[in-house]
Amino acid sequence: MTTSADFNKLPNETQQRLLDIQAGKEGSFVFPDKVSLVSLLPAAFVVGWLIYGYSSSQNAQWQPWMFWLIFAVSVVAFPLALLGLVRFISPKFSKLKSGHFVTPNEYLKVKGRQVQCIDLKDIEALRLLEDDKQIEIWSGTHEERIDIHDIDAAARLDKEFDGMKAMAVAELGPIISDQKYSHSKGTSSVLTLVGVVIAALAGAGAAFGLNSLNQRYAENVAWQQAKTAGTIEAIDAFKTQFPKGYFTDEADQAIGSVVAKVKDNYVAKVKKGANPESVAAFGTFLETVTKRLDRTVFVKITETREVDPTIVPELKERYGQTVSVYEMTVPVASQPRREKVFADLKLLLSSATERGLIKAELVDEIPQGAPSIEVIMTIKPLRSVYQMTNFENGRYYSSIYPGASFTFDLAISNGDGTAPFKMQYFGQALQVNTGLYDNRDKENYSFDKMLFLSVMNGFDKDFETTFGLAENSVPAV
Repeated sequence: MTTSADFNKLPNETQQRLLDIQAGKEGSFVFPDKVSLVSLLPAAFVVGWLIYGYSSSQNAQWQPWMFWLIFAVSVVAFPLALLGLVRFISPKFSKLKSGHFVTPNEYLKVKGRQVQCIDLKDIEALRLLEDDKQIEIWSGTHEERIDIHDIDAAARLDKEFDGMKAMAVAELGPIISDQKYSHSKGTSSVLTLVGVVIAALAGAGAAFGLNSLNQRYAENVAWQQAKTAGTIEAIDAFKTQFPKGYFTDEADQAIGSVVAKVKDNYVAKVKKGANPESVAAFGTFLETVTKRLDRTVFVKITETREVDPTIVPELKERYGQTVSVYEMTVPVASQPRREKVFADLKLLLSSATERGLIKAELVDEIPQGAPSIEVIMTIKPLRSVYQMTNFENGRYYSSIYPGASFTFDLAISNGDGTAPFKMQYFGQALQVNTGLYDNRDKENYSFDKMLFLSVMNGFDKDFETTFGLAENSVPAV
């Protein structure tokens, strides 16, 4: 009959008796379980895995899949490593070692704290498998194979077993079979589960730790690159990538040092002879914008298209040639013109400060209390025409287009209730550059785009001279 008990629950004298049997006393045969170095392979893998994880974290910023790979492998490998270490180390610290003991009366199987006992009379057969270095034991329908180190001891047991079985009497069996000493698998399973969970959490923690190292490495590389570039644009890009990083304060300080001098730096760029009133107004505006956390100026651009279609027939009669409609000069769709004005304003702001320092946002309505630039563009027809020659498919084509004038009323506001600074620009192209184009780029050389480009060149120059960013070529009267 097979019985099982918890070694730690057994009486002291029974525990000592088992330890004596383990020591080979009382004519017992001892076959301890092998402790293989294979048990350490998971732990060795974890060490190598951590070394790999650390080295890979110091190369390039991980993609999301890389973190999840590290996480998944670590969560599995750490529990396996723990179980392997326990299997390898526990025999060195346990009083009763795992293994198989055969006394003159009983067969004892020890696994951890669990002790099983079978009377020799209940064992049907014991056979030595010398080639396999094993002992085979049959008890009812149960077969047990025992790995052996000492082949001579195993041979003696095989020779003496039948005599021992005939003389065997119950000895430790009644004590080990007592229910109050029974071994509970539940307790052992719970402890194992707790250990596995803790090890899995440690694996997850290692993955997050390696990810943190990788983030720190990537952040450090990005910050060094931003510092090397030395531009506000590069520093802003760094802050966008690492909004709450280790170098965020240093990045803010770098931007702050530029912001603190934005007005002085602008004034230092101003050309001689610039209007002091416009320079003072624009310097205050730049200072106001850059002191905002978002460093954003809101730009509103509206367009009024006052086109009189009756002028085209009049122009045809006056010049005796076919004149294109006004939709060829100033198309109804105003979005491309708005985008061109907005893009030029952003470049002009950058030329006054530093690229990326001031951010511009095109809006339909200006937020209350926000610094802004509002441009009202009025387009009016002219009683004049432009001739433009195109070259396409090996031939020249000339077309006549009605003229138009552009008036820009620009207001720069600090958003603090003070009166905005206003300037006006009147644009009327004297001529439009010849629209010779390659067929593949025909769209970019349409008359309306060439005309508006000419007008915007004049607007940009007027803006720069107004605020002292370029020399005024027109002498003051």
